[in-house]
Amino acid sequence: MWDLRLRCILVVLAVAALFPSAVLAQGADRDRDLEDLQAKLFFLRRLVAKYPVSGFAETWKHLEEDAKKGRSAHRDDRPFDEVHRDVLFSWAESLMARDRVDEALERFEVVVVEHEYDRAAPTFRRSTAAAAGIHARKAESAGEDGPKLAHLDRARALYRVIGEERLADGFTDQIVDLKSREGLRLYKERNFAEALVRFQEIENEEGSLGSGEAAAALRTIEEKTGFLSVRFIEIRAPGIEVADVGRLVLTPRGSGEQRTVALSDLGAEKRFRWFTGAYDVGLVLPGGDAAVLTEEAVIGRGESEIRFPGRFPDGMVFIPAGGDVARPFFIDRTEVTEEAYRKFDSKYRRPTQVTGDRLPAHGITFEQAGAYAASVGKKLPSPEQWLYAAFQGRKDQKYPWGGSGPAGFCHFGGKPGPVGVNEYENGTSPFGVLNMAGNVWEWLDNGYAIGGGFRSRALSSKVPGAGWTANFLRDGKPGEDVYLNPKFREQRRYSKYRVVEETLLEVGFRCVIEL
Repeated sequence: MWDLRLRCILVVLAVAALFPSAVLAQGADRDRDLEDLQAKLFFLRRLVAKYPVSGFAETWKHLEEDAKKGRSAHRDDRPFDEVHRDVLFSWAESLMARDRVDEALERFEVVVVEHEYDRAAPTFRRSTAAAAGIHARKAESAGEDGPKLAHLDRARALYRVIGEERLADGFTDQIVDLKSREGLRLYKERNFAEALVRFQEIENEEGSLGSGEAAAALRTIEEKTGFLSVRFIEIRAPGIEVADVGRLVLTPRGSGEQRTVALSDLGAEKRFRWFTGAYDVGLVLPGGDAAVLTEEAVIGRGESEIRFPGRFPDGMVFIPAGGDVARPFFIDRTEVTEEAYRKFDSKYRRPTQVTGDRLPAHGITFEQAGAYAASVGKKLPSPEQWLYAAFQGRKDQKYPWGGSGPAGFCHFGGKPGPVGVNEYENGTSPFGVLNMAGNVWEWLDNGYAIGGGFRSRALSSKVPGAGWTANFLRDGKPGEDVYLNPKFREQRRYSKYRVVEETLLEVGFRCVIEL
């Protein structure tokens, strides 16, 4: 009699499960929703136990949808989460009983991903362990190294989720062996440099190479190498840590192989292994080819160290992205000095009869400015970069320091030559950049100069017939009338329409580094 009743109940349940949303969609209260889900799960388990071959795939699917709707309707109620987890677990077990392993794994993995917040729950732990076991078996039957490694990695990760460290560690030797095959091939071909890189990558990922063939190969290579530690002293600027965005280029002094190392790959200690010897180590920023800092390093068999100096880049100001500038950059705080330029061109001679300390290099052509910038791993600023560094996007501001002046805030219309690049501290831009008005005109990368010079009688001029002012502090490319009209001879000297060398007298420059 009971068997007949049970069959009737289970048949009713199976039919009802085909219409799972009816009760929930009608806004039933929380207790009835929960009891409905629990009853369906209970009877479906009984049904599957009695008729295991049937599978009841559609019924499980609808019940899982009901459980998901219950979770959504009662987000803060843990019992609905538990029912959802139990439905997935029971469904996966029924699939395993019918050897539907891939489908079962899919549901076990959903439990792991969606219910990791409750790792202590029995069904969570059993689901995770079951998924780990499936991955381990798939690794055994995988014919290629790639899939085998992926399954082993996942099995180990799953066991670690539930704290089964002993089981997880049991996969490590196999994982290391698989990862080491490429390195061992290179080692046997005596390509020690590439083999070392591969072995180091595995060491960083796994913590060690174990005690097998790869570890022995690495020990042999280590006899030819040493560690280099990289330390950056105050290498920070607002909003960016340069030490994490560049790369090191190690160029051997003499014979040997050059190596490039991404700083982000060096780890917290900024420490890596390479072949012993003397190197020039250059620091290169993203998007650049030339080193902006270079230091000598000797890598010995023990621990060697290189220390990049001071605040980086020395004498520059960090400018964040903004306005018309999409990427952050550094810009020289001052114009390039005669002293700095003379290191690049020992034949440079000051074209004006003035004296003073730290005078800006002036009388510089566009080509000379670009060549100097390239020699130090920098470039000339674009109009957008220069203007943003000068005004921080404040288009209603007439001068870098504000609206007053320019008398007392910059050097123009006075001495027959420039003044020191550190003068006029009260005339700085919003970012703290000096002398972006007056002193010397400054080259931009489009062949125009900007900023006004020490012989300028005014820092802006009216463009005939245009009804606007061509302000050389704001406009990186004034209209052609400014250059072609005879009334604007002074301005014309500092355009790409330059025709005589003596008009270069007031022109200098500053540089930028793009990030």
